[in-house]
Amino acid sequence: FVRCVPSTSNFGFTFDQISACLRVALISPAMQVRAACFRAFRHLLIDAESLKIFLQQRLDIFIIRTLDTLAKKDDSERVQALRLIRKIVYLCPESFPISLGMSLAAICCDMSAEKDHMSRPCLATLCELAVSNIAVASYCGVVHAVILNTLDCTFPRMNEALISTVLFLLNHPHYRCYVRKNYGLEAVLAPFTDIYYRYNAEIPENLLKDDQINRMSSASLALIAIIKSWSGFIYICNPECNTIETLFGVFRLPHTEIRKVMIDMFFEIFCLCKPVWTNHFTEALLSV
Repeated sequence: FVRCVPSTSNFGFTFDQISACLRVALISPAMQVRAACFRAFRHLLIDAESLKIFLQQRLDIFIIRTLDTLAKKDDSERVQALRLIRKIVYLCPESFPISLGMSLAAICCDMSAEKDHMSRPCLATLCELAVSNIAVASYCGVVHAVILNTLDCTFPRMNEALISTVLFLLNHPHYRCYVRKNYGLEAVLAPFTDIYYRYNAEIPENLLKDDQINRMSSASLALIAIIKSWSGFIYICNPECNTIETLFGVFRLPHTEIRKVMIDMFFEIFCLCKPVWTNHFTEALLSV
């Protein structure tokens, strides 16, 4: 009903009165009722004034509680809660509450073995918030969340989209201060520079080798996007960070797998045909 009625319609009650009645449904034992209530609020929020009333009644607490609850069968309530958060980001990002940002960051940074399937939608919302309101997003740890999930993403386009959020901040002179030196993009090098790198402490020893290879693959995708952008290239060439020296210093490590991934990465950056990987010098020259 709320969706079908135009946003400019007068219901005969103020938004304060409507929200006071609707919030009772947020503590209903029926999940479908709570999901419908979040959906109604999403259509009722039409301007900054209605959002102000929404936050004054501390209705964001119910959103946090819903996101923190893992549904065993139906996840429609969490989906509606996240869609309501995205509506707030779109409607009035400057009034976005830190409480919701912290909840999103907590889901994105969860490193448990069983990944929450809502982590990527939450991460996408957090990246949108970083573009719209970097002050709140930075306070919630958006850079850490993006870098952490970049190392867990082997899809090229998704990986590039994630790291582009940090590159956007570096490219803007007013947002650059939110990316701390020696902490931002340097974390992408960890799978190459740390031979004992472990993304998750719960990974068993028999799967650690395969996991490290996957992390190096994800890190190489991120480094390709970084080096191909002006903001990322200038950042890693900053002599105060020593990032570029650390990157080339990887070739001195006595680990063939790491050097192979690095060489393939540079061939990809300069759009060169990858030669055949061989121990014979003559075969390597003939394959170029």
